[in-house]
Amino acid sequence: MSEFKKQLDALKIRRTDNNRSGIDWNKLSQDVDEITTTLENEAGATQALGYGLRAIQAKKAELLRNFKP
Repeated sequence: MSEFKKQLDALKIRRTDNNRSGIDWNKLSQDVDEITTTLENEAGATQALGYGLRAIQAKKAELLRNFKP
């Protein structure tokens, strides 16, 4: 399970005694910030993986062009 999914599953509206709406807006804001950071990090990792895969494909194409049985 991805870190994002774990954080999303952990995101719950929590009840507080001192807030009539029952929502701890500070905690909710922190949870959203954490999820946003995780998404940004996963997006960066995905982009890096994409660059790596393209480099591997380019190397494979180069090797196939230069292969002489």
